[in-house]
Amino acid sequence: MAKTVKKETPDNKKDPNSDIKILKTKKQYRMLFGFLLVLLSIAFLVSFISFFVSGQGVASGQADQSAVDAFTNRNEVVENWLGKFGAYIADLFIYRGFGVASFLFVKLLFLSGAFLVLDLPI
Repeated sequence: MAKTVKKETPDNKKDPNSDIKILKTKKQYRMLFGFLLVLLSIAFLVSFISFFVSGQGVASGQADQSAVDAFTNRNEVVENWLGKFGAYIADLFIYRGFGVASFLFVKLLFLSGAFLVLDLPI
């Protein structure tokens, strides 16, 4: 009698979710990126609030209009709580961009960062 040899078939069955490579990086990188998103959202929040609060007698946000154009001039003084960077970001998002709806970016960045840091399912 002849000896029969069973052929080993490679297991080609893949997990259907294996093709999705979103967030399949190391946990350290996800936490770092999430932490940076949370910090960025806090910086945006401080900058946006300062855009409306600073101005003292001037229409909101108008106090730092000249400082945005002179970004590299060190002698220019700004009233934004994050300095020239905050004045530029607030001017870009609120004055030239989306207006008060820019606060939604703060919420989206914060929630995205929190989901990455806490490793919550989407």
